[in-house]
Amino acid sequence: VRTKKGLQLAIDQLWRIIDGRDEDFMTKSKFLWDRLRSIRQDLNLQQITDSFAVKLMEQMVRYTILAEHELCEETASATNPDGHNSHLNVEQLTKTLTSLRHMYDDNAAKGTHFSLDAEAEMYCYQLLLRIDSHGRYAVQRSEMLNDLRGVRGAVLKHRDVQFALQCHRAYHSNNLTGFFRLVKQATFLQ
Repeated sequence: VRTKKGLQLAIDQLWRIIDGRDEDFMTKSKFLWDRLRSIRQDLNLQQITDSFAVKLMEQMVRYTILAEHELCEETASATNPDGHNSHLNVEQLTKTLTSLRHMYDDNAAKGTHFSLDAEAEMYCYQLLLRIDSHGRYAVQRSEMLNDLRGVRGAVLKHRDVQFALQCHRAYHSNNLTGFFRLVKQATFLQ
């Protein structure tokens, strides 16, 4: 179990690995995936839910989305057993987003709110992730409805969340033209 200072040093070192080593992104990503999961578990075990933990979790979400994008074509298979495991990556992304949502909710109950833009960004990713299933990672429509029930009004009205809801509507009404028009407007991580 690491202290906050130890966790900060660890994550700073992990981010330096992305730019500072000669290995390919797949090799670095596998290492980071395991270490980031360990940091998330440390935060959870110690019940650290303050702004420090929120910042780390938000960084982890952004990295996990980036890794999924960069490695989605290098999926593990019989001919490539060391390839990217999208299922595990999406599973960790979902767990990180869920933990982050609990942190936002717990802090809001105590009267502490973090950046509305960052909270809406994370909620947007969670909603986009729930548009459809990802390989073996199945999505139930009820999950999204449960997400919507618990969100603060300010977050729900935010442009990022409204964007995710528009994408969801277009996708599920088979409005492909509208859906891909929205995709053109998306940020890189969206």
